[in-house]
Amino acid sequence: MEQPEDYVSSLNFTQDGSYLAVGTSRAEVQIWDVNSKKRVRNMLGHAERIPSLAWNEFILSSGCRNGAIHQHDVRVARHQIAAMNGHTQEVCGLRWTRDGRTLASGGNDNLVLVWSWPQASSSPILTLNEHQAAVKALAWCPWQSSLLTSGGGTNDRTIRFWNCHSGTLLNTVDAQSQVSGLIWSEEYKELISAHGFAHNNLVIWKYPSMTKVADLKGHTNRLLHLALSPDGTTVVSAAADETLRLWKCFDVDPKKKKSSTEEESRSKGSRPQLASHTLLR
Repeated sequence: MEQPEDYVSSLNFTQDGSYLAVGTSRAEVQIWDVNSKKRVRNMLGHAERIPSLAWNEFILSSGCRNGAIHQHDVRVARHQIAAMNGHTQEVCGLRWTRDGRTLASGGNDNLVLVWSWPQASSSPILTLNEHQAAVKALAWCPWQSSLLTSGGGTNDRTIRFWNCHSGTLLNTVDAQSQVSGLIWSEEYKELISAHGFAHNNLVIWKYPSMTKVADLKGHTNRLLHLALSPDGTTVVSAAADETLRLWKCFDVDPKKKKSSTEEESRSKGSRPQLASHTLLR
């Protein structure tokens, strides 16, 4: 950062981990080469800070404090190839489907917007307005491409499930706490959520019953971000207590086959033992 008051406002790796996108308070979108630890590109165009980023192969989506979403083709000099203007306040969440054809965005205007790609337009194909607070937490279901999960802030405290083919609200779960992050398990039909006020914890839920499998405690202030390891076993959480915690949440069967005994035990709400988490300061 060039000035003492400047700060990093968002981060996102490419799928292979080779490059890191960095959003800043100076409205810059930077690309860093992970191996060389050098900045290889600095993309301008936004008017205010960049609170959210999401990769879709060589397309990088950036959300701005003023509500704008820009699409950047990082292969070309004139990088901005589309602008989406549906939010009226800060875009605090962005998430692509695996096939790269649909983008979900969440904002401080309490909206979840769903956009089609590459037939981009200035208008979303869906506007989901049931949340009563800002929406930062977004996650697409890995085995059901049309299922989107969203989590609301302090005045909402709900996790909502949407069918994005029809725009139908399928289910609402009272999380009893601000929802700041959501991740689906790659191995099991489970969802992990991160929370701020009032519990500052992580919860693993069994889907679709949404019964609690585990309540993970350790942070002393609100959780700000979640990320899943490439092997799908470990979750890292970052919180306002200025710590990172690594949680061994999911076991992986190399053959992708679960024994009948394991399936039966998980259906009863049990799970592989959670290892002690690791604390990084």
